[in-house]
Amino acid sequence: MKYILYLFFLFPNFTYSQNTIISTDNYSGVLGVLVNPARSANTPYKLDINLFSNSSVFTNNVTNIDYAAIVKDVNVGFKDFELLSKSNNSNINSFLKDLGFGDFESYLYNFNATKNSFGYLNSTTLGPSFLLAINPRSSFSFTSALRVQGLAYNLNGYFLSKDNTIGSIDDFLDFQKNNLRGYGQTFSWGELGLSYATIIRHDYDKLWKFGLTLKFLKGIKTFSFAMNDFQSTLNYYIPNPLQSTLDVSGVITVQNSSNGANYGQALDFGFTFEKNRKHYHSLYKDKSNNIHLNTVAYQYKLSFSVTDLGFINFNNVRKKNNLVDFTLPNNTINYYSYLTIDKEQKHEKVSYILPTTIHLNFDYNLGKHFFMNTNLDYFPLNGKKLEYIKSISNFSFSTRFETLKFTCSSYFNYDSFGSLTTGLYLRTGYFFMNSSFILDSKRFNMNQDQISLGFKIPFYQ
Repeated sequence: MKYILYLFFLFPNFTYSQNTIISTDNYSGVLGVLVNPARSANTPYKLDINLFSNSSVFTNNVTNIDYAAIVKDVNVGFKDFELLSKSNNSNINSFLKDLGFGDFESYLYNFNATKNSFGYLNSTTLGPSFLLAINPRSSFSFTSALRVQGLAYNLNGYFLSKDNTIGSIDDFLDFQKNNLRGYGQTFSWGELGLSYATIIRHDYDKLWKFGLTLKFLKGIKTFSFAMNDFQSTLNYYIPNPLQSTLDVSGVITVQNSSNGANYGQALDFGFTFEKNRKHYHSLYKDKSNNIHLNTVAYQYKLSFSVTDLGFINFNNVRKKNNLVDFTLPNNTINYYSYLTIDKEQKHEKVSYILPTTIHLNFDYNLGKHFFMNTNLDYFPLNGKKLEYIKSISNFSFSTRFETLKFTCSSYFNYDSFGSLTTGLYLRTGYFFMNSSFILDSKRFNMNQDQISLGFKIPFYQ
């Protein structure tokens, strides 16, 4: 079972963290649309073209990962994406070797599975995308993205990694007390987004903006499992306690998708309110008699948005309830067999709710080019259902220095795993980069790998 754990905590790393820190930058351009489509109204760009960008975060309390070794061993091409799409997970080790991986353990260090093992990934690769100013008040955006999201929750990783070793009566009692539990899920999909943003009201020193994004989704792959109703009975042998046995039973529910139409739809919408205490937003006429809106520094800005309000259908999903029944230490436990589904298993259509997230943001102008920002990302849905794609709530505080062609921001972030992280965001006219590391994580002793980077071509007003 160690290898199953390795897979679940290792494989997702090739694949969006919250773009919150990036989107607070008033010159984030088309990237800001991902968190709040209203941000692009009255844009400073005539045209902002994203060539390529990726924002990824991977957090877990099980292991650290040697990314250099992964990059060295794996040469991913288009055939590998086809392999990923067509795989039925019938042989995980063979599947990973086909992708070019070596031994699992060669990529991991400080492995420490616990009785409450967690893992979370969120990755978005943004392909060719652009923001176009229609006029000084309104804009249109197009985005293309590949997204991967997953969560392993409350896994009893300590026992899953013990390789069936029972060395004392305390091991029996410990197993019986904690038993097997937890669930995990991964989803990957592509999406195309069309956005429109405009100023809906203009009152001298106040601006109200609204934005809307329609997204069309194509599911690529999903796999999930849940350990249900596990019970254990200790058969205590008084003459020699080490000859005691433990009967374990339960059900592992597995879901796995294969090729299909896998379509979905989603909606993002947002509002922003800008208040300027010292100057008035005003209109002026240029030499061609076109009316423009002056862009002046706001005193503060309030933003509210909801993203990923929608669903995605996977048309060919196989479900199976694998009965678990073994005796320790007499039986050799083949956990892998409990996570597989026969090819002949009946296919069905399953709808999954997207990771709907509420974003609240407050941005305050400290003077000149300096800003202070607070942001809340809140996931409001039930986190225990397999049909819900999970997101992680978090709160951040940041300060930044911002000009047209350069932004530098430092921030602190606290998430629902209890992890406190700090990071740095840098942007030039054609490039941005963001990275962070954990300061404290007493609750789950989390490890985190997070990086964002991208390249774009801006055309200013």
